[in-house]
Amino acid sequence: MIIIDMVPFTIDSIMKWKDKECLHLVLMKDPFERIARGEKIIEYREDTPYWEKRLKDKYIKYIYFQYAYHKNPTHMVVKVKNKKLTDRWELHLGDIIHFENKHIEGLECKSYNIWYKDLMS
Repeated sequence: MIIIDMVPFTIDSIMKWKDKECLHLVLMKDPFERIARGEKIIEYREDTPYWEKRLKDKYIKYIYFQYAYHKNPTHMVVKVKNKKLTDRWELHLGDIIHFENKHIEGLECKSYNIWYKDLMS
């Protein structure tokens, strides 16, 4: 059983998943699926004051990606390899360390399945 302790998101507090602090991002179906399939390896955010407050001088190790706004949403937790600011914020994605699909028929995350099997062996 996975317990997710969500706290209201402010500049100073972020979501926790299994005692890991995570940046919480809600995505539409297409980018969510592309990340899960390993086709999208960088998540971009505009260089705005809103994202600067959330990302500048913050150590982002994990991102909790949520598909849309559902009760008990489809989600995944992804390691962040690197964060940098160019003309926009770039979050370079690493291993998917958790994947739970409740709403997207047929979507599998092969990299998570491989990572999880290696972890358990």
